[in-house]
Amino acid sequence: MSFTHSEADPQTLTQNVRVQYERFPFPPLALGALEQVKPPQADGAFAHWYIHGRLPKRPLRILDAGCGTGFSTLKLAEANPDAEITAVDLSQASLEIARARLTSAGHLHRVKLLRADLQALPKLGTFDYLHSSGVIHHLPDPAAGLKALRSALAAEGVAYLMVYAAYARKEILAVQQILYSLWKNPEDWNEGLMLCRTFFRGLPEGHLLKRHYQRAIAVATEMMGAEAAASDAFLVDTWLQRCEHLWTQPEWFALLSQCGWQPRRWLDEQAWNLADYLPGLPDYLQTLSQTEQLALIDQLRPPQNFALYVTSHFDPTSVAGQQARVRVRSQDIPVPFGFVSLQENLLDNGRGIRLELTEQTRRVWLNIKGQKSWAELNEPGPDLSGFWQQLLDYGFVALKN
Repeated sequence: MSFTHSEADPQTLTQNVRVQYERFPFPPLALGALEQVKPPQADGAFAHWYIHGRLPKRPLRILDAGCGTGFSTLKLAEANPDAEITAVDLSQASLEIARARLTSAGHLHRVKLLRADLQALPKLGTFDYLHSSGVIHHLPDPAAGLKALRSALAAEGVAYLMVYAAYARKEILAVQQILYSLWKNPEDWNEGLMLCRTFFRGLPEGHLLKRHYQRAIAVATEMMGAEAAASDAFLVDTWLQRCEHLWTQPEWFALLSQCGWQPRRWLDEQAWNLADYLPGLPDYLQTLSQTEQLALIDQLRPPQNFALYVTSHFDPTSVAGQQARVRVRSQDIPVPFGFVSLQENLLDNGRGIRLELTEQTRRVWLNIKGQKSWAELNEPGPDLSGFWQQLLDYGFVALKN
């Protein structure tokens, strides 16, 4: 499913998106560093451990693909103090704000900023960690962008992609369609902003779309502050988009496969257990394939976008062989950037994201002192029985990919 303000060709749509973010860069510089916001997906070393079961062997080369005004780039710099970071975006105005943001935080010397179109990414070498949040769905040709990004990923690299999910955007899509049916001249941004504010202000209290707007403003205020939530840029970025694609889970995975990507693990894995939503139907659930289960969960889980780690290939035999040779000490297993505690069997970031550990994984997490390799930990014992298989499943409780 896609939404655009016209039936323009991809090149014209790309220009329209660029113009949108030149005029309304988002998020604004005013939101600053927001020390309380520490997204775990900013941590490249943890991403490697989360997917491969081991830490990267060298300082990371990181690509922030579609960096906007540099807030994600700042968080990548904070979480990866030894990394070499390249950040690219289509909008020069956004990049100038990113430059100011990184300068203020003292990280500009570590970041290369580049204006580029992800659909025709220039040759920048390969990267160990690729971060692209809230970008792919705004590309007129998302397949071209995904293929270009895959070619920029190192052989053992990991990518984090956040894109819009169709079931999470129902109210936003409804508002977009209403506004564009009323908007006489989509080149007149003042008219569009007037329509947006007047529309939400005039809706009756309790109306579904009014409640949606109030929730969106509340979340934006919590995450970015009242000034950003009230800004023109927030209204444009949320409800007046020039180009937006929405995918169901089967559609998103099909596109990834078409472009050479291998889905690996959700950031919100605790939301992808079908039995939690249909506990009264265990016999029926056993008859479903993983593909069928994922499609059902997509419709049942909380209305959240897709936050997914992917790689360009998947060779379990190779992964297992390398893991067996790596010696891991407890201090080397990272609590990811933004996660503040390990309580019982849950990593908790204090802001609503939790990763569930198996009991064996938790024991290893807490007790490895560097004396044993992964292979030695596979020796039979009351505490580690079956741990090897869980290692092959990448440590956390997960839907197998």
